[in-house]
Amino acid sequence: MNAQVRIESLVKEYGTLRALNGISFHIQAGEWVALMGPSGSGKTTLINILGGLDTLTSGHAIVDGVDLAKLSENDLVRYRAEENWLRLSAVPPGAVPERHRERNAGPVLS
Repeated sequence: MNAQVRIESLVKEYGTLRALNGISFHIQAGEWVALMGPSGSGKTTLINILGGLDTLTSGHAIVDGVDLAKLSENDLVRYRAEENWLRLSAVPPGAVPERHRERNAGPVLS
């Protein structure tokens, strides 16, 4: 099965600041993923890249087979307007079964 989201060696730099440093992971359709980390660790940067709001410096961010690194600015505008797969939501207490709470607590990408 192909991953719905594939992140491969993704780097994002703002001038001399490296916000994301070569991260790689895959997310399968229907999989819940928690993005957790301290302030400034790159969570929002990653979400902005996946949502087409920001561009990556190098590597690949592939969503439903679309390599965001290869999209022009006009294509990114179209992607933002048409691809509404990205939803962030807080998981309300009791919504996640007890056996999954430690692994999946906090904001989720679904």
